[in-house]
Amino acid sequence: MDQPKILFICLGAYKYRSAETYDEKDRQDLYAVALHGMLRRADKNPNIHLIVIDNTVSSKDELSSSLTSLYGHPAIKDLMLINNNTLGSKSKGAGEYVMCQAVVEKHRELLKTYDWVVYYTSRQVLCFPVFIDEMNTNPTEDILICNPPYHFSDGSKILSAPLNYNDMIFAMKPTAFLGYVDSMNPEKLAKDKMNSEAWLYHYVHTSNLPFKELSHAGVLRFDYAMNKMQVV
Repeated sequence: MDQPKILFICLGAYKYRSAETYDEKDRQDLYAVALHGMLRRADKNPNIHLIVIDNTVSSKDELSSSLTSLYGHPAIKDLMLINNNTLGSKSKGAGEYVMCQAVVEKHRELLKTYDWVVYYTSRQVLCFPVFIDEMNTNPTEDILICNPPYHFSDGSKILSAPLNYNDMIFAMKPTAFLGYVDSMNPEKLAKDKMNSEAWLYHYVHTSNLPFKELSHAGVLRFDYAMNKMQVV
C-alpha cells in the first residue's frame, strides 16, 4: 500500500510573550529540536512535507542559527514569517488561526493535492508518530483527533478538559481542514475569549464528518507556565 501524502502546517510563535519569563533563544532552540525531528521523519518518508509559519517575526534575521540552518531542507515547501500577532496577543488560539488562514489563502490548491493535512504546534517534539502511523493505515475517517491527559516527568498527570480536543496536533483530510479553517472567526475567538480547543470540538461534532479519537498525541512539550515537561 502506498504511503499517503501528508502536509504538516507547522505553527510557531518564536517571540511569544507571556507572564512567565524565559530565555527567548532557549525557546527558539526548542522549536529547532522539534523541527529537526520532523525533518528526520521527512528524510525517511518523502511523502511528508512541511509549511512553516510564524506570526511574531518578519525576518530570519530575528531567529537563532539553530532554526535558520534547517530552513533549506527540501521537505519544507514554504517558510512564511507574517509578523501579524495583533489577535494572537489577545488569544493564542486566534493567533494560530490567523496563521492557518494565511496558509490557506496562499496555498489552498496545494493543500488539496495531499491526502492529509496536519495542524501541528511546532514547538512540541513529535516523539511518537501515532498520527503518522494512523494515517498510514488508510483510515476511512476524515478527521483524526485526541484529548489525552497530560503526564509529567514526576509521575503526576492532569486530565484533559471535557468538550475540548487537543490542538497541539490533529489531522484532517484537505476538504475537512479547509472547512475547519473557513469556519473560524479569529476576531470572535479573541473577543469572546473562547479557546481553540473548544471550537475544534464544536467543529468535529457539527461537521457530520467521520472522525476517530486517538488515545495519545505522541508529543513531548515544555509547559512554561508550570515549568514542567509533559508527555501528551
